Amino acid sequence: MNKKIKQPKGRLGFTLVEVLLTISIMTVALTGINLLVTNGLRSLVDAKDRSIGSEVVQSVLSSILSGDYASFSQEREFPCESPHENWYWKWSLSSGEEDGIGQLRVEATYRSGQRPSRIVSEINQLVDLQKFDPDTRSDSRRRS
Repeated sequence: MNKKIKQPKGRLGFTLVEVLLTISIMTVALTGINLLVTNGLRSLVDAKDRSIGSEVVQSVLSSILSGDYASFSQEREFPCESPHENWYWKWSLSSGEEDGIGQLRVEATYRSGQRPSRIVSEINQLVDLQKFDPDTRSDSRRRS
């Protein structure tokens, strides 16, 4: 009953250098993974913002082209309606090089306390300037 437990020959456990080296390698690997995840999330948020911005400018552009712009002055930002509470849009109309043709520009901007405001989406379209002339517009409505 008096048996002795045999100790294996050689060393037991790890040296301090091996432990520190393992920790260093794991730290570098986890930092790389963290950067990949962070960049992926940032790309996801940017893609979502671009998608919503495109939706906003398309909606505003179609409203303006259908004639619903009289209550909105140019070069002033307007808030979007729900569900896009942090989104703002503005439009401008400039005359082009050819007579009667102008450029309609619509911009969508995102504002949040956490991120700086920035233009997320914009669209430019050539339009007939007579459509935006109040005198021409009222005459065409009376004829209809």
